[in-house]
Amino acid sequence: EPFMVDAITAILASACVTADALFIDSGMNEGMWTVLGAHSTCRAIGIEPQPQCIPPVRMALDRNGLSARTINALLAPIPTTASIDASRPCFGGFQPNESERAQGKERRAQVESFRLDELDELKDPSAHVALWHLDVEGAEIPVLRSAAKLFAERRIERVLFEITFKRWAQFGIGSKRDGLEELRRLFLGWTCTWACNGRPFPWRPVA
Repeated sequence: EPFMVDAITAILASACVTADALFIDSGMNEGMWTVLGAHSTCRAIGIEPQPQCIPPVRMALDRNGLSARTINALLAPIPTTASIDASRPCFGGFQPNESERAQGKERRAQVESFRLDELDELKDPSAHVALWHLDVEGAEIPVLRSAAKLFAERRIERVLFEITFKRWAQFGIGSKRDGLEELRRLFLGWTCTWACNGRPFPWRPVA
């Protein structure tokens, strides 16, 4: 987490220099990164499937005098609906999957998906994603697929995400090798930085 604070703060300071720059936080959860993004000059947008996470994030933004758009939805390449237990607290490790959807719990909310390609703020052709942060507990590849058009149009400048290999199969990724090969193709030509937990990492922001 110290690396994440360091990296996101440095990137936002250098990348949020125009009014058409966006910071996208998908898997917003309790909103730490969305609030940090709202403190920058980027337009911040937080996306989170758990409806119970939205009110505390909006409260944090309000109390800090900040503005960001918060969206209760999933990012997916094709339309899908998740039935989410809205009675539990906002949970950092949450990710809807087939077993979660199959359970008949009380106070369930039906949450729809959309593609990042379809985000209203990106309908302006001059708008671009200065930084896209993903913390989606294994759904990294489907979520990235939801932005295929934006990648093709080179409107995403930086992506920062965690990889959760053990959950890839739940999202239709055949194998670790298949998933990594798809990521290699997607980010071909990009400059990639890897950070490993438990070891010092010499973070140097890329201009």
